[in-house]
Amino acid sequence: MKKTAIGSLVVGSVVAGMLLGSVPVNGEETAVSYTVAEEVSTYTLEIPATLQLSKTETVELPIQVSDVSLATGKGLRVRMAAGTPIADSKLTLTSGDDTLTAAITNGTEGSSVTQGGVIAQTATDTVDLVTLTTLKVAPPSASNPSPGAYTETLTFTASLESTGAISGGGDGTITNPYN
Repeated sequence: MKKTAIGSLVVGSVVAGMLLGSVPVNGEETAVSYTVAEEVSTYTLEIPATLQLSKTETVELPIQVSDVSLATGKGLRVRMAAGTPIADSKLTLTSGDDTLTAAITNGTEGSSVTQGGVIAQTATDTVDLVTLTTLKVAPPSASNPSPGAYTETLTFTASLESTGAISGGGDGTITNPYN
């Protein structure tokens, strides 16, 4: 009987110690989070700052791109900005009140260039310098031009668009829509 009483006392003490010793944690929480960064597209577009036209030969204006890293589903489009003095693939150059026109075409097949029109596009990542297209500007035409420096500014815009809108969208090719 003594052994049973001592055994009961030991078991009771252990159970009481467990009950009194196990203190609940007071509302401690761990916040778990995960951030998915938005994909960023980067590219370097290279277009010469100046172009000297020739009296006798067509001059080329390359549109090049390098260090291209496009977000998934995005492609790069280059356009001739609206407001650029081009109509029917003719660029108007001015010197005071006098004007000259020069034919301007896109690519090897001589496709037309229009205000706001797409001149080059790609849906491909690349590190290398790649020529997307080459604009060709013919010698200015005028029967008896007045002396002077005839100039104009070509303005280009570049935008990131869904590859669904880009010819060859995302298939690993660089596409000029005019060739």
